[in-house]
Amino acid sequence: AWRVVYFIALTLCRREEASRARWSDIDWRSGAWTIADTKNGEPHTVPLSRQALSFLNGMRPIDDAADGIIFATASGTPPSNWDRATKALHAATGTSAWHRHDLRRTGATILGNLGELPDIIEACLNHTSIHSTLAATYNRSRYRPAVKQALQRLADYLDAVENGSALNVTSSMWPASVPRSTLIQAF
Repeated sequence: AWRVVYFIALTLCRREEASRARWSDIDWRSGAWTIADTKNGEPHTVPLSRQALSFLNGMRPIDDAADGIIFATASGTPPSNWDRATKALHAATGTSAWHRHDLRRTGATILGNLGELPDIIEACLNHTSIHSTLAATYNRSRYRPAVKQALQRLADYLDAVENGSALNVTSSMWPASVPRSTLIQAF
């Protein structure tokens, strides 16, 4: 369970998007993950950070042609018992009172505190409206180069948290009940 949660933290994707991710969705040459079926109904290409690529590469099947689910259960199906998995993570990390969705909110807050603009953060989260209604009529950009840079900054920040060198940008970035180093170490 920790693998899919860690991937969510690195990519800011939604739970169901991560659980349905297949090896064939990863473009190793461009370093991107394409999510065909999203909440907003539009395909979403997630530029993967060096850390996300390294993480996936460490789990990569020997047979590159494999089209299996990346975070498959022992029976080969997508993860489904999220409550049990979250409780197991709580127990393993000595934490409580946080939810997987908190990772998206925390990641968005970290990016904001690192200086990323709101429309870039919204694009990272793959929200439908990342501009005003009028601007969306003319500007269809999803800011992929800026999203790539933002997700790399997020992954670098999470690395810094893990090794104890992260600056405490703000205490509101992380759920108060979760010691940052404890959760990251569980990954």
